Amino acid sequence: MKKIQWIKSPVNKEGAAVMFSKTLAFEKNIKSACIKISSVGVYKALFNGEKLGEQVLTPGYTSYSKRIQYQIFDITNKIIKENKIDITVAPGWAVGHLGYTGEKNFFSDHVSIVAEIDAVYEDGTSTTVHTDESWEVFTSPVIFADIYMGETFDALHTSTLLGNAVLDKVDTVLVPQQGENITEHEHIAPIELITTPKGERVIDFGQNMTGYVQFDVYGKKGERIVTTCAEVLDKDGNFYNDNYRAAQNKVTFILDGTKRIYKPEFSFQGFRYIRLDEYPDISIDLSDICAIVVHSEMERTGYFFCADGRINQLYHNIIWGQKSNFLDVPTDCPQRDERLGWTGDAQVFCRTASINFNTKKFYNKWLADLRADQTEEGGIWGVCPEWRGGN
Repeated sequence: MKKIQWIKSPVNKEGAAVMFSKTLAFEKNIKSACIKISSVGVYKALFNGEKLGEQVLTPGYTSYSKRIQYQIFDITNKIIKENKIDITVAPGWAVGHLGYTGEKNFFSDHVSIVAEIDAVYEDGTSTTVHTDESWEVFTSPVIFADIYMGETFDALHTSTLLGNAVLDKVDTVLVPQQGENITEHEHIAPIELITTPKGERVIDFGQNMTGYVQFDVYGKKGERIVTTCAEVLDKDGNFYNDNYRAAQNKVTFILDGTKRIYKPEFSFQGFRYIRLDEYPDISIDLSDICAIVVHSEMERTGYFFCADGRINQLYHNIIWGQKSNFLDVPTDCPQRDERLGWTGDAQVFCRTASINFNTKKFYNKWLADLRADQTEEGGIWGVCPEWRGGN
């Protein structure tokens, strides 16, 4: 970026997502244009109402005090007479809960963004637009978002202007994206709607995974969909999520009376089952519900099959364990209040991981954080990106 100028909201909406917005027009015909974006928190960017890129949970999870990635999006063919850029930012790893000690705001107590729009005109001249105090900040229908705790989306929310952005100081280094994109993959249909012995309504997707659940549903204005996640049922067939510890993994959609698609955008869960804690006063149609698998993009390179079905199932579990734990960093688990890049776990599994998938870009990015976090004498922390509870 030519000029790194971070901005933040004039009002700190703790736990909520906020939207930074800028309208811009170009004087002459555009030959090429791109936008570079990063954030403290995780962001979603729209240009003229269209989402930029297929990635989710950008800019990813890095050692924030050392480096934060930025993404570059080509907007050449999206330019119109008057253009609008909207960047919604939620807490993510940098601001929300992180680790198993109940801490949050690991890197900052507020979200912020930095962006640059570079345009080259057909006559060879160019112009650049940076984030500054002219950007406006609005409330968002995502009234709560947290990697561990879940997300609340209020479709009845009316966006409110919080004021103009203010300059922010972010003490880190910006680097172009080094790792793989975090993207959506398989869409998995439910296999069963269960009523447990306790009378709970539970949907079984038949596969443990990392991602989130999407609903395409109608509900009366003000009705809610509230779900909680689990990986297993207990010995009696009841919903069990004590292993999630403090991570609530609760997703809430407040409906507006129209049929629409709902899915989290600033949180993810590790699960096989979801419990319907609340659901609109309609019969449950499983065809309106699917689980979306989310992980880093990696080309599958290794396959195994033998005559023993038990070993094939073991290998199947290994592949899914890798997909579930390779979401930008190699984590120990995808569900509870941890999801940290334990270096010992990564060391044990790295050879197998690199047979199963092409992990070159994935590890290049994570090892760059490992190197950035090394102590002066070269010591390696137990967790990378570095976390206060590491050793």
